[in-house]
Amino acid sequence: MEVHIPFEELVDIEEEKKRLEEEKKRLEAEVLRGEKMLSNPGFISKAPETKINEEKEKLKNYKELLEGVENKLKNM
Repeated sequence: MEVHIPFEELVDIEEEKKRLEEEKKRLEAEVLRGEKMLSNPGFISKAPETKINEEKEKLKNYKELLEGVENKLKNM
């Protein structure tokens, strides 16, 4: 059974777009930060492997979240 609820009646579309755009900017900044950190030879050579793996996982998660936000924006 599928239930369809009119999205427009529940959410202010313009406010939702604004919120998603802000979230997109935040995630883009996090992705950029993670990529810079992981491409820094000084960080890679000095950081413990657990910290490097943690940053790689964070970067992966941020990229996935960013992709989801971008898809939501496209589908609005």
